[in-house]
Amino acid sequence: MINIKEIMNIFKLKDLGYSISSIAREVGKDRKTIRKYLKKGKIEIPKFKERKKKGSKLDKYMEAIKNLLNMGETRNETVSAVVIYDKIKKMGYEGSLSLLRKMISKEKDLIIMRLKPIINTLAGEQSQVDWGEKYLVDENGKKHKVYIFCMVLSYSRMRFVKFYPKANRYYFLLGHIEAFSFFKGVPKSILYDQSKCAVDKPGFKKVTLNKKFDEFAIHYGFYPGFCKPYRPRTKGKVENMVKYVKNNFLVLRNFINYEILNDEGREWINDKNNSIHSSLNKIPLEVFNSEEKDKLNPLPEGKYEIYELETRKVLDTATISFGNTYYSVPVSYIGKHVTCKLYYDKKVLYIYHQDKFLCKHNITKDKQKYVIKKKHRKEVFDYWRNDLKTFYILPKMKKSKVIDNNINRPLSYYEEGEKDG
Repeated sequence: MINIKEIMNIFKLKDLGYSISSIAREVGKDRKTIRKYLKKGKIEIPKFKERKKKGSKLDKYMEAIKNLLNMGETRNETVSAVVIYDKIKKMGYEGSLSLLRKMISKEKDLIIMRLKPIINTLAGEQSQVDWGEKYLVDENGKKHKVYIFCMVLSYSRMRFVKFYPKANRYYFLLGHIEAFSFFKGVPKSILYDQSKCAVDKPGFKKVTLNKKFDEFAIHYGFYPGFCKPYRPRTKGKVENMVKYVKNNFLVLRNFINYEILNDEGREWINDKNNSIHSSLNKIPLEVFNSEEKDKLNPLPEGKYEIYELETRKVLDTATISFGNTYYSVPVSYIGKHVTCKLYYDKKVLYIYHQDKFLCKHNITKDKQKYVIKKKHRKEVFDYWRNDLKTFYILPKMKKSKVIDNNINRPLSYYEEGEKDG
């Protein structure tokens, strides 16, 4: 069998003046073959007979296998290869389970794509949110784990992206606030996976919302929806967006700081929003401005303040432990439980006891440090001085023998001392 490269080599060697015998030795073919192709006078792609495809032991059972897979997808049930193997074995299948597994892995994706078409929602009805993460390297070779917050409007495919140092609840809510500001409105519903930032108790049929996130959703007036566990394709639009950001914008990008990264990310996503989207075959920004922008709910009045509420017990040192740092409170609350209200943007910790404001502290990054107010320090000092036993167990001291050197001395001893003085 001869290929196109060998045919081209034959003509090339002929042009260089090689004889037929020399060409045959160089190419490794018979002289008759060389003469055959040179006689044609031009390069022609050789035509080969198509090989007959070998039949598979599964061919007879393909229709039954597809029906079982379709039935499983319709009922939202996982149909394993073992289940199908048992079914078709009763029908006379004599092949192996591994052969069936290979076929199912290829066929299942096609069935899912056919059964799960892309659902286009109405304008302003839905957006999808998800996190991504990727390591970036700075100029010193140090790795930085960057978290990617993505939101996409399902109708117009308008996209928003922001990069944060953490993926906690604060940055989760902050990402929403900045996305709503970017879109200048709020969609009626938002689709999520069952992230800890939004859900306290995940589940297949029912989820328990986090109180803080529930309060946030009520404030902005949107309905949160959640995908079933292990079914990320339910929110495929934002899943694809996360991959797109990681595999395009962040490729070969050095980390400098988050301010520069977000500025460059804003320019990049604005350019993509103003380019033709492959699924829509339209420009998202134009669709958004003409059809969806006015359908979004208006932004609520007043700024939403992001804070966390946590309960702490006051220690014997009249302090509470918060973030591996100790903050002082009035001495009278030793042993009682207080409520800590942390504002991330202000970096201030407010401490309450049964709705009564006690004090506030500026948050410090130093760990294992005591942050004590002056008035609290004086209270603690007085408390310790008045009742040392509250903090210390004093050991019992043995009575020491006192030696009185004045005993048995005559009066003349003192009279002589006065004269000398």
